[in-house]
Amino acid sequence: ATEEELIEIVDNDVNSWNSALFSTGGLLCKDKSQYILIIWKFKADGEPYIETVHMNLTSKEVYIINPTTRKKTILKRINADKAMKMLGVRISGTLNNDTEYKHLIEKATKFVQAISMCPLNRSEVKLAMTTVLQMSLQYSLAAIPLKENQIQKINTIYSGPLLSHSGF
Repeated sequence: ATEEELIEIVDNDVNSWNSALFSTGGLLCKDKSQYILIIWKFKADGEPYIETVHMNLTSKEVYIINPTTRKKTILKRINADKAMKMLGVRISGTLNNDTEYKHLIEKATKFVQAISMCPLNRSEVKLAMTTVLQMSLQYSLAAIPLKENQIQKINTIYSGPLLSHSGF
């Protein structure tokens, strides 16, 4: 499909969804709604790649049409390289995980700093590590493909200091 055809599909889908929401008393919120247009191409050997020529914003717009007033509002288009927070995970349309990886590093570092300032005993540190930190770190792993050395780096940030803080 061409970029123009994809834009028409997005436009149709957005307004179908908006009409369905309207039938139940809701509407799409333009401040919370946006889209990414990704065009996959294939090399001669079948390997997929994202066509970056079309990743820049186009002049063709997608509109949210208010079912009552028929007023059109432009739906914001996001560049595929930009990481957006979706369902709690920062991920880009190109599946680049740098933004989320940096966030996980910051999260682990801040957690260690906070725990080190608290007068917690061994079992409280372990409880905080397993129920708060590890769960929040694992949540992202289902959505982003981290390399083994990236996971080891995150683990190193918190495991040594927290085990040391708890007397191990």
